Amino acid sequence: MQIGSIIGLVGVFVMVCLGALWGRPGVWYEILGAYLDIPSTFITIGGTTMVFILAYTSKEYRGIFRYFRLIFSIPKFDPIAVIPTMVSLSEKARREGLLSLEDNLEEITDDFLKRALQLVIDGTDPELVKTIMNIRNSKMEDRHNAAISVFNMIEIRAPAFGLMGTILGLVQLLRNLKDPGTLGPSLAVALLTTFYGVIIANAIAGPIQTKLAKMNDEEMLVRNLMIEGVLAIQSGDNPRIVEEKLLSFLSSANATQYALSRGEK
Repeated sequence: MQIGSIIGLVGVFVMVCLGALWGRPGVWYEILGAYLDIPSTFITIGGTTMVFILAYTSKEYRGIFRYFRLIFSIPKFDPIAVIPTMVSLSEKARREGLLSLEDNLEEITDDFLKRALQLVIDGTDPELVKTIMNIRNSKMEDRHNAAISVFNMIEIRAPAFGLMGTILGLVQLLRNLKDPGTLGPSLAVALLTTFYGVIIANAIAGPIQTKLAKMNDEEMLVRNLMIEGVLAIQSGDNPRIVEEKLLSFLSSANATQYALSRGEK
């Protein structure tokens, strides 16, 4: 589990609570209770939830919890770990022929790589292999972007409902200026809805969107490495050339890390 996701998600609320409590006299739960307002919750959280249900299908909004869990899972796509696998497959293909790779299919757990190698073993034209795998890549990225768009929508809509609540609160305040007893609750709705919208957008939806986008980029990099590696194997490239081709996809930091993992300086 990614400890950074847990620390970040919990920590941001801890920091907000500390900011609300610091230097203020009174019991902590009474102080924090001043920031809890049911009408503001209905407007901001309830309104955002209803718009979310309106904008997406039942299948999509049921999947939000699966996407949310992803930010806590350990990344399973490591470009540094893929290169040795591709080089090893290249060495075997050069030594024993492409058909010999069929023995390795059972050991490969990644379905994307397994499908690509199966196409090569079946004698599929290289251009067709590239086209098929790029289409698979594109469809996968579309699914990822659909998930990311869910949190993007929440990030945009939550502050909008916060502003809506602020307007409602100010309208109530202005309409009841003669009754001092209503000024406090009206002003609370006006301010707390904006507060809730900002928290939802900037402490939850925005960071999750950023993390999912980063995870998508990492997976796309690994997939592209696999496609390039499979095509190089199919063309009979020297294993050293295969390695150099794949290294060109890595950032300088990852390339350095790869070299260190191989005992190079």
